[in-house]
Amino acid sequence: MKISFQHHAVVLAMLAAVLAVPTSAYAQSGKRVCGMYAPIPNSTGEIVGYAGIIVKVDNGNGAKANQACDDVHKVKPNNTFANTAFAPVLPYMTWKNFSSTACENIGKYFTSTDHPDVDMCMYMATYKGNAIVKSQVTPATTPATTTTSYTQ
Repeated sequence: MKISFQHHAVVLAMLAAVLAVPTSAYAQSGKRVCGMYAPIPNSTGEIVGYAGIIVKVDNGNGAKANQACDDVHKVKPNNTFANTAFAPVLPYMTWKNFSSTACENIGKYFTSTDHPDVDMCMYMATYKGNAIVKSQVTPATTPATTTTSYTQ
């Protein structure tokens, strides 16, 4: 059986197309996040993690996205995180509100050993509120192990 030059060209073109496809996506198209986040200080003021109340929205659905953002901005962090290990420092945390922000711009604060991707939208369901905590769990190790929990 003879294989023509055209056959090789088609196979090479297909191979090139497969290799050109990125193996990991860094953004979910049309997805944004809104909510609030704050650094978690320890007793000496050193930042040891981040907490957030965040919702993922569809950028193309303006009314629904706006309502979800309005709703998440009304949540009280002191109530949401009252039973956490960092509850004693809640009064000292400075919360920052954000709206319609790229997932990666907020996700960079929540990367950890178990959630290494900055695209936090890949860990969240759309229009479901999330209480998110990233904390250093083994400070004695080098490098420190961190964990991030997403609770809906």
